[in-house]
Amino acid sequence: MLNILVYCNFMISKQIEKMIFDRTVNKFQESEIDSEAKLEKFIDKRLWIEMHAYAKFKNIDVLNRPVDEMISLRTEILNIIKRAYDSQVMHVSLSDKNIEKLSDQCKENMHNAFWDLIADDLQQETIKTDHIIVLLEEIRDRIINLTPNNNSFREETLENINIKYLENLFKHKLFCNDSLQGIVGFIVEERLLKLCAPNYDKEIREWYNDICEEFKSVQPFHITVPKILKGVYKYIELTEQGMTKDNLKAFGKFIERL
Repeated sequence: MLNILVYCNFMISKQIEKMIFDRTVNKFQESEIDSEAKLEKFIDKRLWIEMHAYAKFKNIDVLNRPVDEMISLRTEILNIIKRAYDSQVMHVSLSDKNIEKLSDQCKENMHNAFWDLIADDLQQETIKTDHIIVLLEEIRDRIINLTPNNNSFREETLENINIKYLENLFKHKLFCNDSLQGIVGFIVEERLLKLCAPNYDKEIREWYNDICEEFKSVQPFHITVPKILKGVYKYIELTEQGMTKDNLKAFGKFIERL
C-alpha cells in the first residue's frame, strides 16, 4: 500500500469536516428518505458531491492521483457522512454492513473509471502516458513492498519494471504485446506465485494461462493493456492480503534463501 505519509495529505481540517457534516444533515432533512435503497442513493450522491467539492477546493487533480490516494480521501469523507447520518438515525435504519457495502461500490466505481481513462489514453493518436505510468509505478512499488527488506528482489523489480524505459516505449509507439508479456511474466512467475498464499496459487495460475492466450490474440492495444493490468492489480492485492504478520514470519527464511 501507499506510504502513510501520502495519506496524511488528505487529513481534513475540523472546519471543512464541520461544513461537510452540516451540509449532509441539512440535505438529509430536506430529503424524503423512507427506505434503505433511497438512503444508500442519498449517501452515494453526497459522497461524490463532497469529494469533488473538496478536490476543487484543494486544487487536487484527481485523475493524476494514484487510485489508493483517492480511496483514502473517499474513506475520510464517507466517515463524516456516516456520522452525519448517525446524528439523524431516528429517521431510518442503515446497518454498518450496508455502509461497508456502499463503500465497496464506490471503490469499484473509482477503479472502473481509472481503467476506462487508461483505455482512452491508449487510443489517442499521440498516446497519453501520464496515467499508465502512474499505474505502472504503483504496481512496481507494491511488488517491491511485498519483500521490503530483500535488496536483490528490489533491484530485480526495478530492472524488470523500468519506468523510464517503458515511458519511452509508449511515447514512440514501440510498446507491444511482447513488452507487456515480459512485465506480467516477471510479476506473476517471479513474485506472485512465489509469495501468494497457497489458496490463491491455482487461481493465479489459471488466470495467467488465460492471459498468455490473450497475448496471442489480435485484440486492440487499448483493450488488452487495461484488461491484463487490471488482473495484475487484482492479484497483487490478493497477495498483499494473504501476507499477514503470521505468514510473513513463515516466509522470512524462504525469502532470505532466494
